[in-house]
Amino acid sequence: MANPDTFHLDLRNVGTEVKTFEHALGDDFFKALEQEEILGGNIKVTLKIREAAGDIFQLDIAANGTVRTVCDRCLEEVVLPVDTAERVRLAGNDEGGSDADTDTILLERNATGFNAAWLIYEVIATSLPTERTHAPGECDADMLGRISGIADAQDGEGGNEDNN
Repeated sequence: MANPDTFHLDLRNVGTEVKTFEHALGDDFFKALEQEEILGGNIKVTLKIREAAGDIFQLDIAANGTVRTVCDRCLEEVVLPVDTAERVRLAGNDEGGSDADTDTILLERNATGFNAAWLIYEVIATSLPTERTHAPGECDADMLGRISGIADAQDGEGGNEDNN
């Protein structure tokens, strides 16, 4: 399984011909990024990079597999499918950063490399549904009961205050 350092792209060796890299992501990849949204997974990632012109590179990221995250409804682990692809441009400029209006990541002029690990994570994370839940009937019934009991108790307390 790949760790984040595996995704350092040496831009000095990228030409106009497409270079393809395939990697398998596992739990270690997501843990190494020190994020809390995705607990782990089993993802096949394909990176395709080529020089478009001068300091501009085209990077295609495709990710297929599954990830584990927390269910928004019962707070238990849920497995969600991932099937996504994104194209971004890497462009050299004097400041670095990103262009909020386009899919362009601005690199320092004459940058010799780019680590795509966090970008791969973002492509995967943003492909997930906004509401991350189990299929109907698959949530942890005990946890749903506890949450419902807390909500009912809070509603009862709030209702008494409104009546006073």
